[in-house]
Amino acid sequence: MQSQRSPIQLIVSVFALCFVLSSATPAEERAKPNSGYNCVLMGHSFFVPMAKQLEEHAKRCGFKEHKQVVSGRGGSKGSPGSLWKNLPDKDKSRVAIRSGSVNMVGLTLASSGSELADYKVWVDFALKHNPNTSFFIMAPCTRYQKKSFKEFEEGWKKVHAIVHGLIVALRKDYPGTTFFCIPQGKVFVELWRRFDKGQLPEVSKLMSRNESCIFRDATGHGGKVPITMGTLLWLTTIYKVDLKKYKWDTKVKTDLKAMAQKIAQDDPYTKH
Repeated sequence: MQSQRSPIQLIVSVFALCFVLSSATPAEERAKPNSGYNCVLMGHSFFVPMAKQLEEHAKRCGFKEHKQVVSGRGGSKGSPGSLWKNLPDKDKSRVAIRSGSVNMVGLTLASSGSELADYKVWVDFALKHNPNTSFFIMAPCTRYQKKSFKEFEEGWKKVHAIVHGLIVALRKDYPGTTFFCIPQGKVFVELWRRFDKGQLPEVSKLMSRNESCIFRDATGHGGKVPITMGTLLWLTTIYKVDLKKYKWDTKVKTDLKAMAQKIAQDDPYTKH
């Protein structure tokens, strides 16, 4: 015959049951909120301006533990293949990854040094030191070189498709590891589209040496507006920030936050 429990034992049992029920929430609800990634960001001159500005915005949005190391080289020297071959062993990016504390690595695409194997050497290196590392590839714009809008947009679509293909291949080869895209080149396409319609009052010329432009040179380096919008795109893609609620003054009339948010939302490969 089962012995009766005392009133004190019954009270203890009830409290224990209540605790179990209150704790039985989904895993994502119990998880500690992301307080910031420890990033290594490596690329060329189409990549570095946004990388350098990311830290300020991440911390403004509450990701106080965000850390980053940026390594940059011009042109194809900033490709993953070239960086792997030429960054010295004591380079800050290699040292950071070897520490095991890095959990986000960002790379880009260039005209050479951007085959699947060039990305995999970095992925293998990072995962060896931290199996929980996530990765992104920034899809840059094609070179401007005074192309027509149609030619430029078609070039961007080709770049975008290449990056998507790389991400598909990497996801297949590294199941369980996160890979996503930052569609940076789309920033230039959408700004140029608005400029042609007379809907971009902050930009006086398509290409100019001053900051009131989309392109600072024929190569296609961005002026102030595309770099600002590009940085916002990085912020919402990496940290899922709702830019409509981000109280930061872009100092331009055009709603760059809404444009960046839409680019991120429309691209299925930004999801992670």
